[in-house]
Amino acid sequence: LPVPAAFAARVAEHPDALAVSSPSGRLTYAELDARAERLARVLAERGVTAESRVGVLLERSADLVVALLAVLKSGGAYVPLHAASPEERTRSLLARSRTELVLTDRDLASVAGVPAVRVDTAPASDSRPPAAPHPDSLAYVMYTSGSTGRPKGVAITHADITALAADTRWHNGAHRHLLFHSPHSFDAATYEIWAALLNGHTLTVADREITAPVVREAVASGVTAVFLTKALFDLLAEEDPGCFTGLQEVWTGGEAASPAAMSTVQATNPDLTLVHVYGPTETTTFAICGPLSPADTAQSPVPLGLPMDNTQAYVLDASLAPVPVGVPGELYLGGTGLARGYDGQPALTATRFVPDPYHPGARLYRTGDLVTRHPDGRLHFLGRTDTQVKIRGHRI
Repeated sequence: LPVPAAFAARVAEHPDALAVSSPSGRLTYAELDARAERLARVLAERGVTAESRVGVLLERSADLVVALLAVLKSGGAYVPLHAASPEERTRSLLARSRTELVLTDRDLASVAGVPAVRVDTAPASDSRPPAAPHPDSLAYVMYTSGSTGRPKGVAITHADITALAADTRWHNGAHRHLLFHSPHSFDAATYEIWAALLNGHTLTVADREITAPVVREAVASGVTAVFLTKALFDLLAEEDPGCFTGLQEVWTGGEAASPAAMSTVQATNPDLTLVHVYGPTETTTFAICGPLSPADTAQSPVPLGLPMDNTQAYVLDASLAPVPVGVPGELYLGGTGLARGYDGQPALTATRFVPDPYHPGARLYRTGDLVTRHPDGRLHFLGRTDTQVKIRGHRI
């Protein structure tokens, strides 16, 4: 399904349920749908059509959620823009992504030369609804931090997003109320927003950067699960491991795990399920995950876990042959969440997205990560096949 159709099903099921809670107000599913529909008509009036690129330059807010949904309803694809980015980077991303319009919460006629429209603009009274997107239509282009010095635009489709949101792990009750605290230019926001809204759950918007007091406030407001980068998780584990009390699940990953930090949080919060998660932007946020026991966090490396629904994970040698259990090899990922590739970079796409030798017509993403598969099937991260490192979740 495309994202608007999946969301419409949730609206029909419970229109009065709380969809978004933010410091600026609350929106039910019906209210969020109506606001996004109005904005989608504005975008259609401005010429946005199938796979048009729409920059999204807003602070984290309920308006931002409306904007993202509106772009997808219009048939366009959103290009997240970070307000703190230098103008030169913003101008470069807009040019490379061929962005035609920018949605913003500011009074701007243009952003780096691209026409801008405010998110609260009203459509003309006789405007017609935009055409529905196809599941294989482009949904967003998200630029990675750029390990080569030049950010790569990862092209993700509607089907990629709805496949992530359909994973059975969000249906255990622990994810019924999620916290949106990641920058929307970071792919963790894909999980936070769409795993909530495409499953009929509640999304609480954080208006501040995450600290232990913010986590405690989120729990008090009803939030049941959060994702944190490894760096942020480690910081909170050191400062105030009790801030997680009351959460049902904490998902963390992005760099090699710190067993000591994980053990501290487990010991402080025995009722909490700690989940180790792994996934590059190229596989729509998450690809491998697993709940951790105290025995798991007593070892190094901490197990990554098992592939998520409809995801294939292969540990292969240089000739793309499977390596035996316990032998290091490069991790290749396939399945429903695999990106189209790198926007406008076919040569680079061909080097990283390779034919799947085990499923004719399918592709695999070459992660560049060294892993081993243990007898229980779980994968363990060992390091990189190149010189790339991650600092606070960003590839360098």
